[in-house]
Amino acid sequence: MFQDDELMQEFVVESSSHLAQVEGQLLQIEAGGAEIDSNLVNTVFRGIHSVKGAAGFLGLTVINALAHSLENVLNMIRNRELVPTPSIVNTMLRSADQLRSLVDDVATSNSVDVASFVEELEAIANGIAGESSVAGQDAPEPEFADSHSETSTQDPIAAMFERVADTQSSLTEAAMEVLE
Repeated sequence: MFQDDELMQEFVVESSSHLAQVEGQLLQIEAGGAEIDSNLVNTVFRGIHSVKGAAGFLGLTVINALAHSLENVLNMIRNRELVPTPSIVNTMLRSADQLRSLVDDVATSNSVDVASFVEELEAIANGIAGESSVAGQDAPEPEFADSHSETSTQDPIAAMFERVADTQSSLTEAAMEVLE
């Protein structure tokens, strides 16, 4: 983990700002259902993406992993590959709450186990919800938009390259923010 207290405090302030409105925004996304408000989803996506990128730069691996998984589901919604059903949004809300808790206690965040949150978000993104749970609850069944097909699911190697590209992009973004 990065040891610059001033930079870490800036991360907490900025991330808290991004996460402050997420609950209300996710509830608005849920209310829209299949009628996705692209601007709203993009706003939430960019906020989570910023948290992810800065966390990666600072060595906050747990925050980075959870934000990455949440970002993946948001990306599917903004690409209209996934309809934000109440159960999916509930999972996203719980994950965002956990992300906010991690940011609030950034000093111990790398020791927190978020595997169940990450697994549930990945299950939604991969269309295999129901095989994992968060806080003992069954994972929601994802509802895919009509344009989603079996062929759009990435193979593991393609997913790995996407994660590498995301990480590189996030690190570059974080570095640029630090330099500004």
